[in-house]
Amino acid sequence: NSDLGPVNPVAELLLQYDEGRTYRSVGDIEAEVTLPWVRALKGTVRLGYDIADASREVFRPSFLFSETRNDSLAGYTSHRNDSELTRLFDAYLNYGTRLTSSADIDFMAGYSYEDWEGRYPFFEAWGLSTDVLGPNFVPSPLDERTVMGADGEKLISFFGRTNINLLERYLLTLSIRRDGSAKFGPVESYGTFPA
Repeated sequence: NSDLGPVNPVAELLLQYDEGRTYRSVGDIEAEVTLPWVRALKGTVRLGYDIADASREVFRPSFLFSETRNDSLAGYTSHRNDSELTRLFDAYLNYGTRLTSSADIDFMAGYSYEDWEGRYPFFEAWGLSTDVLGPNFVPSPLDERTVMGADGEKLISFFGRTNINLLERYLLTLSIRRDGSAKFGPVESYGTFPA
């Protein structure tokens, strides 16, 4: 193995295998209800999701110039199949009315729930004993690593807001939000955020 000749980038690209696929679906549905006996009161419910699946396979045969630089571990393959799922639920009530000829008020109160989880299985191997079967087989590697990563989090929120409009010129907004999340730590998993 000599570094006297330059690397042929076209050969490097054509002789290795690196393919990935991603499938994703995103959607939501929302419904709004107005009560006939309290026309100023509206209720809204929203459901949403985001699903993603991604896979990738890599194979570099041991005779590639970039692989021959690492004699003992020449030949590489890796496989991964990641998946993520996000779910969302929102529900809130909104009440708006005119107080006087020059003042309006609007109240909103609601609840929100978001759940996210991801799984990330991964396998890689170096020093393959043969290149014959390409990415479809892992023949007696000298070294390998398998990782099963997983992650997830939830966010739960209660929120409220009041808008007061005076003379169509001045707007006062008061809001408060109480969020619960593992990111805040195990002792105080809820936080209150006024504005």
